[in-house]
Amino acid sequence: MMCAALAGCGSEPRGSGSDTATARAPAPRVAPSESALSGPLQPADFVVASLDPEPGVDSSGVLAVLGPPDRIAYEPDPWDSAGLRVWHYGSRGVAIDLRGTVQAIRITGPASATARGVRVGDPVERVRAAYGERHGGARDEWRYDDDSDPSGLHGIVFRTSNDRVATIHLGTTGYDSPPPPWEWAFPPWLLTSQGLGPITRRTSERDLIELVGEGNVESVNLSEAPEPEEDVAGTIVFPERLDARLTIAWRDRGRTTPTDFFFESQILEDGELVAEVARGSWRTPRGVRLGTTLVDLQRLNGRPFTVAHVAGTYWEARVASWEGGDLSTELDLRPFVVTVASSGLDALTAEQRRQRDASDTLSSALPALRALNPTVSLLWLRFR
Repeated sequence: MMCAALAGCGSEPRGSGSDTATARAPAPRVAPSESALSGPLQPADFVVASLDPEPGVDSSGVLAVLGPPDRIAYEPDPWDSAGLRVWHYGSRGVAIDLRGTVQAIRITGPASATARGVRVGDPVERVRAAYGERHGGARDEWRYDDDSDPSGLHGIVFRTSNDRVATIHLGTTGYDSPPPPWEWAFPPWLLTSQGLGPITRRTSERDLIELVGEGNVESVNLSEAPEPEEDVAGTIVFPERLDARLTIAWRDRGRTTPTDFFFESQILEDGELVAEVARGSWRTPRGVRLGTTLVDLQRLNGRPFTVAHVAGTYWEARVASWEGGDLSTELDLRPFVVTVASSGLDALTAEQRRQRDASDTLSSALPALRALNPTVSLLWLRFR
């Protein structure tokens, strides 16, 4: 159940919050008429007041659709010691829950309706007619789970009073409970500039131990990090799991402020390859993950991008510029580096090899690279 706002929570006046916009604003999607939706919950069911809370949408997306909030409140949140940021829009009767990205939308007044036309003040029979029999909930709750989400923590909850709808919660649920087991809480886990699932820029190593258990956290020295620095404090999360092994670098020896996260396709010890990592559970909101091909990266980007060859490698390149494409905000070079690597160079023709070697920077549309079609072998997030 979502935390209720506490009387002691702080608030900020209109437009004064620190939830600044960094990611690209999503295109508004108008919810269909109530007759267009029926049966199990669908993505369109979570569109409210033309705001589509698709994965990865942050405060910039809310601003683009709804404008500045009337006020910003902070509520306790077991996932983040900084609390949950709640943007309130009184005239629209909605509140937006933000933990880096949009977690949920709350309808608090009759000015806004769900995609199936249910509003605050409607009788519970209106809920039943639009959504069917409830999946569960307390006596004064009508809960509907999103069957497409394996976590069981996404859906719509209608809270009622005297058999009428009092509030409507759409999106992530379960905030009042302790964090559920990591294994099923947020798959597939997201890499974003605001944080990784429940891991944020404020998460310490002690917090990690509370989240995933002491046996799943290993303190290390990162002399073998992608950008080696002397005596860098590090932590490996899930050191024994090749599908989820994530490395964190810290700004301080106390391991309280993370600076880098990287998820690699290979595990090296003393410079020797000891294991190949499965594609794994980490991905970006648009679906980039280990093993994503150059062709698919260009499709996700919506246009060709530029890669730069890494000197001294058999053939390895890092993305040099997304050239203003769709990945330019999600995988901005300041917080992210995506490495693409490939073998199979023997299959290239003489002309394709000449193209490949013509410059240190190459377009993803180059026939030689299209033929090589290298894959993502490193996802690397650097916090600003």
